[in-house]
Amino acid sequence: MGNRAHSGRSLCVAINAQIYDRDAVGGVASVLVGLVGALGALDGPEEYVIIGPWQEPNWLRPHLGPNQRIVSGPLPPYHRLKAILGPLRPVVGKLGQRLSRAVAASGIQVPVSDGFYEGLGCDVIHFPYQRFVICRLPAIYNPHDLQHLHFPEFFRPDTLARRQAVYPAGCRLAQTVVVESRWVKDDVVKHCGVDPE
Repeated sequence: MGNRAHSGRSLCVAINAQIYDRDAVGGVASVLVGLVGALGALDGPEEYVIIGPWQEPNWLRPHLGPNQRIVSGPLPPYHRLKAILGPLRPVVGKLGQRLSRAVAASGIQVPVSDGFYEGLGCDVIHFPYQRFVICRLPAIYNPHDLQHLHFPEFFRPDTLARRQAVYPAGCRLAQTVVVESRWVKDDVVKHCGVDPE
C-alpha cells in the first residue's frame, strides 16, 4: 500500500485523533487511547502519525510508543476567519451564528482535505471515530454506529444533518469500514449502501 510498502520502507499510518479527551462522547476517547496504546506497543516496522486537535495535540502523548509521533491538526476554517477578523469578531458574531444555522439547514458538505493529510507523508489514514475527511490517501473509517437514524430525537438538527452527510460518504469512500458488531455492519450496509465484503 503506497510507495513505502513497495520500496521496502515501513508503512506509515496516520491516525486522526482530532478530539479532546474531555469533549469526547460515548467511548470515543477510550477507543482512541486503546488504539494508540495498542499500536504503540507493536514491535513491527510500521510507523504511526497521530493527528491531535490543533489547540491541544498532546493529550494522547502519555499513550505513545516509540513507533509513533504526534502532529497538530489543521486550524479549522472558522478559526482562521476569526483570526482574520480580529477586533471585528464581536460585531460579526451574531451574523456568523445565523450564517452557520443557514448553512446547516441548507445541507452539510463532507469536509475535503486542503492537502494537510496528504502532506503528512503517510500511506494510509485511519478515521477511528465518526469524523471523515475526503482526501487522496486510502482510508479506514470507523463510524461506530448509526444512532442518529434510530434515535434522532437525541440529536440537534445540525448534528443530524452532519451525520447524514458524512457517515454515508465516509462508508462509501473509505477502502475499509470498521465496526464493532455484526448488527452495526448490517445497519451500515443497509443504510449507507456499502458492500458487505
